Amino acid sequence: MAGNHTFPGRDDVDADSLRLDDVLADLARSVESENDLTGTVGSIVDAVRVTVPHADHVGLCLLEERGPRSVAASSTLTATLEQVQRDLGEGPSMDPRTTRPHRAGDLASDPRWPRFAEAATERGVVSMLALPLFTTNAWLGMLTLFSAEPHAFDGETEHLAELFAAQAAVAIAGVNRTERMRAALTTRDVIGTAKGILMQRHQLDAEAAFALLVRASRHTDRTLRDVAEWLVTGRDAA
Repeated sequence: MAGNHTFPGRDDVDADSLRLDDVLADLARSVESENDLTGTVGSIVDAVRVTVPHADHVGLCLLEERGPRSVAASSTLTATLEQVQRDLGEGPSMDPRTTRPHRAGDLASDPRWPRFAEAATERGVVSMLALPLFTTNAWLGMLTLFSAEPHAFDGETEHLAELFAAQAAVAIAGVNRTERMRAALTTRDVIGTAKGILMQRHQLDAEAAFALLVRASRHTDRTLRDVAEWLVTGRDAA
């Protein structure tokens, strides 16, 4: 399920409390406090669920090498529909490499994903809006809204949801960048330690120790980090 973040609900606050600038500001502050991907996307899914009209169920999946992976869902039904798409190899989440939203006002009569549409309508979902998450450098995944009402999402709600999708893409890209930097720093530290071991063990200077690590990497067909990790810990890197 999505995170336990608190945002104003549509049914228990007045219209002024749901001004988009307030919601986005609250979301930005919430995302700022998160330090992992799950918390970040959970905040965004929560905000979409309570802000976009008729968004009964909301999910966010990320595009990975093996296909899309669901990382946040506002309900069990959302998670189920994401899994159905993976099982069938069909549905909007299976085609995230686009910059155009997928909107379906009546899934039962939509010809694009017949098997997924059948599975969704059997579970009470009538309409859907799927928004790709992308930056100028990469496609990241899909933000999907489901509704029990026909033609629930029009151009206005699509534009509103796109604002959240854009913020989600920026937030996810930021988390990914932070994780890459953290991994790079860890790799640097491991390699530095491995160099120190070789320098002490074989009376080498820093350059010669690094060259030895590179040679070992080539000869064993392992990454430089894996070789360094093995030398430091006695086991392969995770």
